[in-house]
Amino acid sequence: EEVSKQDNQTQESQPEEVSKQDNQTQESQPEEVSKQDNQTQESKQEEVSKQNNQTQESQPEETSKEEYKDPEYTLVNVVDSGTCGYSAKWELDENGLLVISGSGNMENYNEASRAPWFSKRESIKTIIVKKGITSIGEYAFWLCENVTGIAIPDSVTTIGMLAIASCNGLVSITVPDSVTSIGLCAFGGKNISDITVDKDNAWYSSLDGILYNKNGTELVYCPRAKTESFVIPDNVTSIKSGAFIDSSLTSVSIPESVTNMENTVFGDWGPSQTIYIKGRSEAPSGWKSAWNKGCYAKIVWNN
Repeated sequence: EEVSKQDNQTQESQPEEVSKQDNQTQESQPEEVSKQDNQTQESKQEEVSKQNNQTQESQPEETSKEEYKDPEYTLVNVVDSGTCGYSAKWELDENGLLVISGSGNMENYNEASRAPWFSKRESIKTIIVKKGITSIGEYAFWLCENVTGIAIPDSVTTIGMLAIASCNGLVSITVPDSVTSIGLCAFGGKNISDITVDKDNAWYSSLDGILYNKNGTELVYCPRAKTESFVIPDNVTSIKSGAFIDSSLTSVSIPESVTNMENTVFGDWGPSQTIYIKGRSEAPSGWKSAWNKGCYAKIVWNN
């Protein structure tokens, strides 16, 4: 009986002990798993945050375009001055510095009604157009042959016909991003060999110093000082009037892609120069009848 009683107590205590251990195990397992899950999530979040920070740090900072500032200058003993627009004025000093200041458009001039500084043009060496002026008038600096430098601000939207023509001391021109209109032969100086257009200009572009429209399909102007031969790119479909006028090129080759050509493109070309026209035996309908007016160059068709 004593043995039987002990066996019963043992049997009763064993299931109770096992059950207690099982409950403790079950209770501890979810707590441990939950703890591990939280640690994993925190670790992942920390890693993602770290990667995002590294990505942001590695990306280059976007640089804003530097604001245009007028060149520094000092007028020394102003010899003449006046107005050249409704709100524009001009001053010329004894050292040949011509400054155009104020706001709005300059006047347009011509061969008969000349700019007010025309009589003193030979003394002009440097031209500064100050920020605030929105146009450089037609014939504005025409025949200012001794000018060696000109500053055009990013407030200018229009450069008129022959505005900087025959400024023979200039060798290059920079067109700011603000310019939306350039007139006929505006940069017709005989020693200009390079025209540069600001990359942010939405209307014009330049390639190898030659002026095109923005997408390069229209050839606007080839500087007069360009020499040797020139092959017009195959993507060009149109050539503006006066584009090659009085050029120093020995020859130019026109691709079949050019379907439109305005008047007097090759004015003042001489017998020693040659125009090669690819894949054509005659001018297409899109070429103006006077495309070669004033041209005495040799023309080779179907080249």
